Amino acid sequence: MRFLPFRPEFEEPIRSGQKTMTTRTRRYGRLGDTLDTPFGPVRLTGLLYRPLANVRDNFWRAEGVGSAEEFVETWVRLHPRKGFVPEQLVWLHEFEFHGEKP
Repeated sequence: MRFLPFRPEFEEPIRSGQKTMTTRTRRYGRLGDTLDTPFGPVRLTGLLYRPLANVRDNFWRAEGVGSAEEFVETWVRLHPRKGFVPEQLVWLHEFEFHGEKP
């Protein structure tokens, strides 16, 4: 099973269903794949290839953050060298958590 890394801060939002999507610079699987995470397995239910600005504007809630601005702040914190480049193409991985709920 392929591994999809997450930082510890995302455990609660993933387990609670608040975070149902992760944006990555590369694709981690195919639709329907089950991926292992530090918190338990997730199943990919959607894959999109979009500009980062599209994620900010349309998918920040699924990313488990409170606003578009918070999504940008989180992205910059996780990608300090490149920062937030609105036209950068990224992979959106929509998922369902299949581990144990809290």
